[in-house]
Amino acid sequence: IGSYDKSYFKLMANLDLGGMEWNPIGFYRDSSELSGEVQTPFFGHFDGNGKTISNFKLSRGTWGNTGFFGAARDASIENLTLCPGKTVTGRTNTAILAGSAENTRIADCVVRGNISSAGVAGGIAGRIEGSEKSGSVIENCTAYVTINVNGGQELYAGGICGRAAGSSIVDCRVETGDNQSARIQGQ
Repeated sequence: IGSYDKSYFKLMANLDLGGMEWNPIGFYRDSSELSGEVQTPFFGHFDGNGKTISNFKLSRGTWGNTGFFGAARDASIENLTLCPGKTVTGRTNTAILAGSAENTRIADCVVRGNISSAGVAGGIAGRIEGSEKSGSVIENCTAYVTINVNGGQELYAGGICGRAAGSSIVDCRVETGDNQSARIQGQ
């Protein structure tokens, strides 16, 4: 497992992951680390090239930093659409794209799906933060999501991001649908 520091990835085709359980990019090295911070976040640049990754599962209710990218730091993720096949489920810092992001730029991304978390949850990112020298930015992103946060000690839910500090969210859009269960809710 590496951080892919300064590496550049470009998605060249749509990917259907066939319902497989996805192990997040930028995640814990083994189960002994699950209760702390991610030691190996994604540090690279990921260009989705306007392509879609679909039909994957993230359904580990005991995991923190749950998303296609578990944790990203000093990274860039852009031009990507993510459509998981099932509800994305995590303990805290749960989202479809990134569980947590620090000093990271996320731009021109779309997510479609449902999220369930015991703690912090958002459509694009669960939690974003920035340092004194730079902050995270989520811009021109769209989330077609329903979010349910229930049972944790730290309850934050948002269509784009559950919790943000020292960061910006610019020109983003959220759609939850129009039926009784299409909501962003916490209790």
